[in-house]
Amino acid sequence: MSAPPESGRLRRAVTRVLIFIEEDVSAILLAVAVVVLCSDVVGRYVFHHPIPGAPSIAMVCFVWLTYLGAAAAARRGRNITIDVMVGRFSPRWQAACEIVVQLIVGGVVGFCLYWIWVAVLTNRFVDLPGLGVSRRVLTMALLVGFCLMALYCLRDFFLAVRGAITGIYAPIHEAVEDDDVVTPRDEHPQLPAEPVTTTIFMKRPRKGDRGSQRKNGHRS
Repeated sequence: MSAPPESGRLRRAVTRVLIFIEEDVSAILLAVAVVVLCSDVVGRYVFHHPIPGAPSIAMVCFVWLTYLGAAAAARRGRNITIDVMVGRFSPRWQAACEIVVQLIVGGVVGFCLYWIWVAVLTNRFVDLPGLGVSRRVLTMALLVGFCLMALYCLRDFFLAVRGAITGIYAPIHEAVEDDDVVTPRDEHPQLPAEPVTTTIFMKRPRKGDRGSQRKNGHRS
């Protein structure tokens, strides 16, 4: 078997980095917030010595994981959509509708990014209580999250443009079936879905193990 092209390896490497930042880091932040808050409760009511800055640490963790999680949802195509009518169209018209949607989404994301950037440059931020860290770290979470969402908006826009030109189009939308995570194939929607890259926190299915075979509690 020949080695994969450099572009394919680069794309997979970038995807792994994005998955780690958006999903694995978010999971770590959630664990840190839970541990800090539980420790603060025990220290406050049992030992009468609360952890200094615990609420601020939890707030930073929750803000960052919220916007990183929003970016992960955009990358996986898991945002809520209503496609009752669009799903009846041909692939070319579905792509045309997606172009309009991504233009609207891109305009909203661009508007938010502009004002977030203005806030980062012009506002004077006070320190978080008990932590000694500027509140700018919270605004940076918005900046990073919206930049990632703008990146995925551009990706979906160019995929829709290509689909409108070629007539072969399937939106990126990952669905979860039992323990298996699958995504429609971009260029050939008539083919079965392929498993996506898993995170370090996801249970990888065993070889030959299918979610459809376990649906009724036994293997066929």
